[in-house]
Amino acid sequence: MACCHIYSTSITCFLAILIVIESAKSKASNARMAGCSASELEIGSVGLICFVSVAVTRQSYFIHERSLNVFISNAYAQSSGGLASLGGDGSLMSFLPLVLMFVVLYFLMIRPQMKRQKEQRAMMDALAKSDEVVTSGGVLGKVVKVTESYVTLEVSSGTEIVVQKVAITMLLPKGTIKAI
Repeated sequence: MACCHIYSTSITCFLAILIVIESAKSKASNARMAGCSASELEIGSVGLICFVSVAVTRQSYFIHERSLNVFISNAYAQSSGGLASLGGDGSLMSFLPLVLMFVVLYFLMIRPQMKRQKEQRAMMDALAKSDEVVTSGGVLGKVVKVTESYVTLEVSSGTEIVVQKVAITMLLPKGTIKAI
C-alpha cells in the first residue's frame, strides 16, 4: 500500500515539474517579447520547480507515514496488575537470580574458605613444644618455643630459626622428620 502512494506521488511530482517547465517556456516567449532577460526567467522557473517538488515530496512523506502505521503496532507500558498477584511489583522476582547466585557462591566458596581458616587458627593455637611443622617456604622443623606471634623451630641439631606463626602451614605427625 505504501509503494502505491510513493509511485503515485512520484508521478504527480514529475507531472507537476513538466507543467512548470511548459509554463516557464510560455512565459519565456512572452517575456522575450516584453524585454526581460532569460536568466531572470530561468531563476524563477527553477524556484517554482523546487517549490512544487518539495511540496509534493512532503505530501508523499506524510502519506507514507500514515500507511506504515498499519503495519507497526503501538507499544504501551504494561500495567502491574499481573505482577500484583505474585506479591507486589515484582522487585523480589528481579533480584531472585542475584540472591540465588550469592547462595551458591556462599556454599561453594565462602563457607569452605571460612572452615579452612578456622582449622588453621585452631592448629596455630594448639602448637606446642616438640610438634613437627612445615612452613610456607617448605622448611621442616621441630617447635622449640612458642610465643604469641612467633615460633622458634629447630631445623637441624643446633640450628634454630624464628618464623611467624602465620607461616606455619601444616602440622606433621610425630617422627616424620626423623624418617626423612
